[in-house]
Amino acid sequence: HAEEAEQLLRGLAPRVPIYYGIGNHEKRWQEMPVPGRKPWEAWQEEMEEAGVCFLDNRSVRLHRGGGILRLTGLSLPLTYYKKSPKPRGTEKQIRALAGPADPEHYQILLAHTPGYAEAYHRWGADLSLAGHFHGGIIRLPVLGGVIDTGWHLFPHYDRGIFPVGGGEMIVSAGLGSHTIPLRVNNPPELVGITLCREEPAGAGRHHPAQ
Repeated sequence: HAEEAEQLLRGLAPRVPIYYGIGNHEKRWQEMPVPGRKPWEAWQEEMEEAGVCFLDNRSVRLHRGGGILRLTGLSLPLTYYKKSPKPRGTEKQIRALAGPADPEHYQILLAHTPGYAEAYHRWGADLSLAGHFHGGIIRLPVLGGVIDTGWHLFPHYDRGIFPVGGGEMIVSAGLGSHTIPLRVNNPPELVGITLCREEPAGAGRHHPAQ
């Protein structure tokens, strides 16, 4: 839905900063031309001219509320999205792609897929933001999401906020659908996050996400 995404980005960019992480659909568009659609490079250039900042294995530092946040966009190769087999995913591989984490400031990672949550934490993410699993597509009471986009049943990181080590991962169910346009008990969502700055006497640099 590139046209809808473009319309949304053009509407938001003049009002608020936009930082765009790269997922499997963008990677596929980069590597394989889509009939009837302009090349990825041309579309990205247009969006950058509109004010969108693409974090394709890049980082930015943001000054917010008297503190500093570091935002990193992880762009994984398509092999990491294979149904099976796919790479295990380690903090070393993440570091090779996106560089080291920032140990001095609150580190946010735009990761797209929640499938490597523990590796993100070991890399140094205080907060990881992901989606990709579409909330489990079909959701059941108590059990949660039924299946992820890799066809694994009852994924742990399906939708919501999860503790990972000393940090958190927030997984959005997103707005779209998977190959089969199906959602059951799983409404689309946009996630709003408020970061609360700790007082100097707090325990370290980890700030809770809400």
